[in-house]
Amino acid sequence: MNRIKFQYIFFAFAIFLGATIFLLYHNFLETEKYIQKLILQEDLRELRQTTDNIKRHLLRIIPPHIDFYTYLQTHPDVYKDIQKDLELFIIDKYKFIYLLEPVDKDRFRFLVDTSRNDRASFGELYTPLEPQEYHTLSPHYFFHKELKNIWLTYINPVVEHGKIKALIVIDFSLEQAHLIEKSLKTLENFLSGLILFLSGLIAIMVLFAYFDYKRERKMVQAYEKLEKLNKELEHRVEEKIKELRKKDAIILNQSKLAAMGEMINMIAHQWRQPLNAISVSAINMQIEANMGLSNPQSIEENAKMIQQQAQLMSRVIDDFMDYARPEKKKERFDVKEMVEEVLKMIEPQLKNHNISIVLDLAQDLYIESYKKDLEHVLLNLLSNARDALDECGKEPKKIIIKAYKEKDRIKIEVKDNGCGIPKHIQERIFEPYFTTKEQGKGTGLGLYMSRKIVREKLKGDLFFESFDTGTTFIIEL
Repeated sequence: MNRIKFQYIFFAFAIFLGATIFLLYHNFLETEKYIQKLILQEDLRELRQTTDNIKRHLLRIIPPHIDFYTYLQTHPDVYKDIQKDLELFIIDKYKFIYLLEPVDKDRFRFLVDTSRNDRASFGELYTPLEPQEYHTLSPHYFFHKELKNIWLTYINPVVEHGKIKALIVIDFSLEQAHLIEKSLKTLENFLSGLILFLSGLIAIMVLFAYFDYKRERKMVQAYEKLEKLNKELEHRVEEKIKELRKKDAIILNQSKLAAMGEMINMIAHQWRQPLNAISVSAINMQIEANMGLSNPQSIEENAKMIQQQAQLMSRVIDDFMDYARPEKKKERFDVKEMVEEVLKMIEPQLKNHNISIVLDLAQDLYIESYKKDLEHVLLNLLSNARDALDECGKEPKKIIIKAYKEKDRIKIEVKDNGCGIPKHIQERIFEPYFTTKEQGKGTGLGLYMSRKIVREKLKGDLFFESFDTGTTFIIEL
């Protein structure tokens, strides 16, 4: 019911709008006539002012009671001055400016001609197209019907004692007026079309209301059916979300297990040297005891060395425990120090693979974020770079770590000089469970989880650039 009332209001507004446009159209026609009349009056005022100035100039330089033709014939220098003076008045709107002298009823002769193309000679006879329009003692104008009203001829006579001594004739261009008239005509046609369009629109809306009223009950039924489908869809979406959450939890657990395996591998690698040193000290002590060569000083040195190695192993455990500890709050930290802490965990392993590390880290590059999560992502990228260099086989192996600020973003780059990522798999490397490593060596979760952490928790982005000369992974925060 409310819907139908709204449509009635819309129809009333459309009718009101149509009536308003119609009134505007009527007013426009009246305004159009007024504008055309005003333009003509302004043009005539301008012509009157121009020719009056010329007339005063002529009467000032030519003595009274003297025939213009005779005077100019005997004073060629005055003729040239008048010629130049009249040429100064030539503008785009003035095509020609003549100075004529009546000879008889239908003929005139040129005193001055400023036409640029077809210049008449002094004293040359001239018979105009409409000679009857020239003989009057007051300023006047007429339109050239033969020329389709393109030009208006304005005549201002130089009169002395009731007799025409000369005629100042200006051909004035009506192009500007015609352009305005054409524009007004175009606008008039547009308004006419708009009225017809609105009339048709109102008729269409009336028909629409009629058919819409008939469909009202069907729409109510369709709405009820749609509500039912929406409820079913919401239920399906909830089930799908639960399923996706379960999958995410499984992926997260698998990622944690993979990270734990990687961490245990790193701990084992860093413990290997201290354990070897402890084993060597213990063997030395046993050999010295068996041979009777042991003495307090030797025992103290071996015990001290074992203690140092044990402390080193303890520090390794502390470092990895700090790394693995869950982080709930953001903290402000130096990116350079964070990178160095990650390298402490993985650098021994990289050296064992004959991989050199090149650092290009900006000083005093501070950020407020989740440090442990960023370390986790960086560790994943370094592990992937290590594996990529081993698979490629290029020598020497090198990883470049670069950290810098670009505008309002902080970027951390991990670049290797391997063989790059093949183009046919570049679009898939961030997919879960996608891996190019041999079975048992990779889970396909490292890059997936890294991008997930950067985008969802660190509110940044992780992307890569890969060429035949190597691959660069970029963390942007």
